[in-house]
Amino acid sequence: MKNFIDFTIDLSKNPALGKEAHSVLSKGDATALSNWFASKGYTVSIEEAQRLVDNSSHLSQDSMQQSVKAGY
Repeated sequence: MKNFIDFTIDLSKNPALGKEAHSVLSKGDATALSNWFASKGYTVSIEEAQRLVDNSSHLSQDSMQQSVKAGY
Protein backbone atom coordinates (compact mmCIF):
# COMPACT_ATOMS: atom_id res chain seq x y z
CA MET A 1 0.00 0.00 0.00
CA LYS A 2 0.96 3.59 -0.52
CA ASN A 3 1.58 6.01 2.36
CA PHE A 4 0.80 9.69 2.99
CA ILE A 5 3.80 10.83 0.93
CA ASP A 6 2.35 8.96 -2.04
CA PHE A 7 -1.00 10.63 -1.37
CA THR A 8 0.68 14.05 -1.45
CA ILE A 9 2.29 13.23 -4.79
CA ASP A 10 -0.97 11.87 -6.19
CA LEU A 11 -2.79 14.96 -4.91
CA SER A 12 -0.52 17.18 -7.00
CA LYS A 13 -1.62 15.24 -10.08
CA ASN A 14 -5.30 14.89 -9.17
CA PRO A 15 -6.91 17.88 -7.39
CA ALA A 16 -10.24 16.03 -7.18
CA LEU A 17 -8.58 13.64 -4.74
CA GLY A 18 -7.88 16.60 -2.47
CA LYS A 19 -11.49 17.76 -2.58
CA GLU A 20 -12.65 14.30 -1.59
CA ALA A 21 -10.08 14.08 1.22
CA HIS A 22 -11.06 17.52 2.49
CA SER A 23 -14.70 16.47 2.58
CA VAL A 24 -13.86 13.52 4.83
CA LEU A 25 -11.34 15.51 6.88
CA SER A 26 -13.86 18.26 7.59
CA LYS A 27 -16.08 15.76 9.44
CA GLY A 28 -13.42 15.51 12.16
CA ASP A 29 -13.55 11.72 12.47
CA ALA A 30 -10.07 10.17 12.49
CA THR A 31 -11.36 6.62 12.06
CA ALA A 32 -13.43 7.59 9.04
CA LEU A 33 -10.46 9.46 7.59
CA SER A 34 -8.13 6.50 8.10
CA ASN A 35 -10.72 4.23 6.49
CA TRP A 36 -11.10 6.63 3.55
CA PHE A 37 -7.34 6.57 2.96
CA ALA A 38 -7.40 2.75 3.09
CA SER A 39 -10.25 2.66 0.55
CA LYS A 40 -8.04 4.71 -1.79
CA GLY A 41 -5.04 2.42 -1.29
CA TYR A 42 -3.08 4.47 1.27
CA THR A 43 -1.90 3.37 4.71
CA VAL A 44 -2.65 6.12 7.24
CA SER A 45 -3.08 4.99 10.84
CA ILE A 46 -5.85 6.31 13.05
CA GLU A 47 -3.20 8.17 15.07
CA GLU A 48 -1.87 9.83 11.91
CA ALA A 49 -5.40 10.63 10.79
CA GLN A 50 -6.07 12.20 14.21
CA ARG A 51 -3.05 14.47 13.72
CA LEU A 52 -4.51 15.54 10.38
CA VAL A 53 -7.90 16.19 12.00
CA ASP A 54 -6.25 18.15 14.82
CA ASN A 55 -4.47 20.35 12.28
CA SER A 56 -7.21 20.50 9.67
CA SER A 57 -7.51 24.29 9.84
CA HIS A 58 -4.01 24.46 8.34
CA LEU A 59 -4.65 21.80 5.72
CA SER A 60 -7.07 23.45 3.34
CA GLN A 61 -6.49 22.56 -0.27
CA ASP A 62 -5.48 26.14 -1.05
CA SER A 63 -2.88 26.27 1.75
CA MET A 64 -1.42 22.93 0.75
CA GLN A 65 -1.14 24.02 -2.89
CA GLN A 66 0.50 27.30 -1.85
CA SER A 67 3.00 25.41 0.30
CA VAL A 68 3.86 23.04 -2.53
CA LYS A 69 4.25 25.93 -4.99
CA ALA A 70 6.42 27.87 -2.53
CA GLY A 71 8.78 24.90 -2.39
CA TYR A 72 9.54 25.14 -6.11
